[in-house]
Amino acid sequence: MSSTQINWDKVLVSLRSTDCSLAEFCLRHPLKALDFALAKYLGSQREVKADLAWGDQLSVVLPDVVSRLLYRYGKYETDMTSFLISELTQGHCFVDIGAHIGYFSLLASRLVGSSGKILAFEPTPRTRHVLRQNLQNQNNCDIMSCAAWAETSELTFKDYGWRYSAYNGFSDQRLGEVAAKDYLVRAHCADDIIEHGNLSPDFIKIDVEAAELFVLKGLKRTLQRHSPIVTAEVGDYTPGAPKSSETVIFMESFGYEPFEFVDGRLQKHNRKDRYKFDNLIFKKQS
Repeated sequence: MSSTQINWDKVLVSLRSTDCSLAEFCLRHPLKALDFALAKYLGSQREVKADLAWGDQLSVVLPDVVSRLLYRYGKYETDMTSFLISELTQGHCFVDIGAHIGYFSLLASRLVGSSGKILAFEPTPRTRHVLRQNLQNQNNCDIMSCAAWAETSELTFKDYGWRYSAYNGFSDQRLGEVAAKDYLVRAHCADDIIEHGNLSPDFIKIDVEAAELFVLKGLKRTLQRHSPIVTAEVGDYTPGAPKSSETVIFMESFGYEPFEFVDGRLQKHNRKDRYKFDNLIFKKQS
């Protein structure tokens, strides 16, 4: 399926539609409900196919929290999904830092087409394996097994297992008694990789569990030369991590203006002292 075969207006309507209740979901999809139950109550790890809003299928792994949402609804972070659809077009370059299992990378691949380029960073081996499966037929995608960082180094990475794989990162997350497996990953300055590939990013998505500021410090040249749209997750819940307000200040110092989603619409954002979990959009001031 190519982007030109997808009715993106119809996809946008479906993203705004009301999701069915859990009871309705179980009645409509009893086999999927069984998969949920096995994963939730028996701890059974199950790789299944999620039917996405635009018609693709994505391999997901239950009981991962993102996988559960995609398996049930076929969509995730609908404001961000709609924004990508509105901003990305044929020939664009999309950089996905913290690609996880590839939902946004696959969406971007469809939107930018064969003339575009996707660069996906995912340092966790277990999620990167599924990411490769999901992007294996997309000739416009390159997957980086390293982490994007402010400089080239070797870092200790924490893997919380499939149930909490969305929280994997460099910091201790607030997950109670959940134990993490530590291992070393190679980290590289994202500017160096982008320049080595002779890329001109139009859009950079960053979701790296409280390490966004460190990633952005490795993107200074890209921000100055190419002025891409940047999305970054914020949320002040991780002990010892930089405050999210520091990310906003950093981007403002490069001439970027922050925006946020309010009731599905993008509006200007006023910097806060403390942040709940959210995604901010940064656009270069004209």
